Amino acid sequence: MYPDMFLNLFRSLLYLSGLFSTIMVQAQDPAHGIKGELLYQSSMADSPDIAEWVMEGPGKVSFSEGWMDMQSPEETGHHVFWCPDEFPESFVAQWELQNLETDAGLCIVFFSAKGQNGESIFDPGLSRRDGVFNQYTRGDINCYHISYYANAAHNPDRPHANLRKNSGFHLVQEGAAPIPASSTEVYTMTLIKDGAHIILYANDRKLIDWKDDGITHGPVLGEGRIGLRQMKWTHFKYRNFKVWDLQSEAQPHQWIRHQIDGTLTGADGIKMADFNQDGKTDIVTGWEESGITKLYLNPGSAHVRLPWPSVVVGSTPSVEDALFFDAVGDTSLEIVSLLEGDAKSIQVHEFRGDTVLNPESWTQSPLPAASDRMQWMYGIALDVDHKEGIDLVAAGKGASAQLGWFQSPGLSPDLDGWKWYTMSPVGWIMSIMAQDMDGDGDQDVIITDRRGPFRGCRWLENPYPDLNQQEWVSHMIGAGELEVMFMAMEDLDGDGVDEMIVPERTINTIRILKQSGGVKDLWSEKVIQLPSSTGMAKSVASADMNDDGIKDLVISTNTGKNSNKHGLTWLDGRHLPNPRPEDFLSISGPHLAKYDQVILHDVDNDGDLDILICEENYGDASEGLGIIWYENRLKKG
Repeated sequence: MYPDMFLNLFRSLLYLSGLFSTIMVQAQDPAHGIKGELLYQSSMADSPDIAEWVMEGPGKVSFSEGWMDMQSPEETGHHVFWCPDEFPESFVAQWELQNLETDAGLCIVFFSAKGQNGESIFDPGLSRRDGVFNQYTRGDINCYHISYYANAAHNPDRPHANLRKNSGFHLVQEGAAPIPASSTEVYTMTLIKDGAHIILYANDRKLIDWKDDGITHGPVLGEGRIGLRQMKWTHFKYRNFKVWDLQSEAQPHQWIRHQIDGTLTGADGIKMADFNQDGKTDIVTGWEESGITKLYLNPGSAHVRLPWPSVVVGSTPSVEDALFFDAVGDTSLEIVSLLEGDAKSIQVHEFRGDTVLNPESWTQSPLPAASDRMQWMYGIALDVDHKEGIDLVAAGKGASAQLGWFQSPGLSPDLDGWKWYTMSPVGWIMSIMAQDMDGDGDQDVIITDRRGPFRGCRWLENPYPDLNQQEWVSHMIGAGELEVMFMAMEDLDGDGVDEMIVPERTINTIRILKQSGGVKDLWSEKVIQLPSSTGMAKSVASADMNDDGIKDLVISTNTGKNSNKHGLTWLDGRHLPNPRPEDFLSISGPHLAKYDQVILHDVDNDGDLDILICEENYGDASEGLGIIWYENRLKKG
């Protein structure tokens, strides 16, 4: 009996271990969700696995423990090893490799390789090739190539990967840092080619992200072969080479994810403005667990798919929100960080130097009227009193939490001059928006309150000009028994009046609240149940995402520890009247996720709306994806 019991326990542990490994592989695979039909695979474990591959140059391969070693004996010459199959213009390719000799070397992947007249690269009418570089870059074949390990003898430890377009050796992108020269780690390379769009990852770190305009260096290259090149000093081993069709046409709703910054932990929200007045929209984010606030400068549409230039503007323990704000009345923007936890303060970060990206150009000061008042959660800029200077509306959570506003002292750099006025008690604020709810010409304040006796959706009536009264009149909108999260305001039905769209996680639904007949305290409610394929509701945003003239919903959720759930989905507006579970289509694919508030913005400036979002939690280590954006693919179907 006992041996059988232990044997079954051992088998269960093996099963769970395998399941966990599968989950982790999915979580770390940047191409998860966009792989279509498997077109080619080779384990590279033994000679029959690569029998049809073609070696050009004095390269030799050998096999050991499931790997293929490739090198040039006595470092005789450079070499290229070609996969025998041709692949379509859009594909996903992956392979594993490990460096066995760190002194020097260079690894390249050629792809979309064809003769200049469309013939096979093995056509006997083409010039013979033997691994010499200019035969591939300035010869009679066209291809793209990426150097993803760059430690050549003449250029050791190069700090960036390169993407070139051939014939012509055109450098089209200097990417992120390649595989480290001294690393002996096993890497999984992921090459994604979606027509003109080329992305390369080393593990889950993006090295290259570029779109071919089809004009500057000739037409976009389409189908062709893939080859692995090594310079003569290189000794790597390879395994598990696979190529899939790209699923862009089969499932256009699954979008490609781009990472703006994944180097820290606890990215908590995105606010946007043109900070440096260059015509491009920049980002500020507070990193809660890392305890800092960072500014990200938009690098322009040609480079937005790579990590953005950034600077730490201040130390902000337990930062919950950060926003752009003119705090000193000089028309230029400062950054304001709202701190919860034990910090209970609001910090103002001012740029006072010559170089924005130099952290020494930034100063940090507390807003005295905010100190120790409450755990601060969220804020917006709003001209409450119609005087000089923009005021700050803010709120918190926990004991004695309030919603209120800080009155600006006008055109003054003195933070001591700011005064606090209470608008209403709150429990745990999630959203604050400003809108004229009663048509009297001033801006009222709309909130979602997550916990406590005041929870639900409310709007606070602006008493202007009598602003010294202690509290604003509160009007209940709905969802008073529910744990409401980040809301959106949008005119979904085109009648000129915005609906309030609120995700809640008590029952895990989306509530659409509509003012009835223009009566300010009478609201109707439509309930949309989120399907079991998603996590717990977090935020919602609405816009026409697929250019059909109907506004859709984009919904973020937290999947907890369930890697089979989808954290980010979209609901086509055509299905809003009566959505079915299958109408909620995945954007992110399934994985462990703790998404924050959805921001809809045309990040790549191509005419459609993309999705900007923070993700705090990812994988067993819970390190988070950080600040990411998903490129809109809805028009590609």
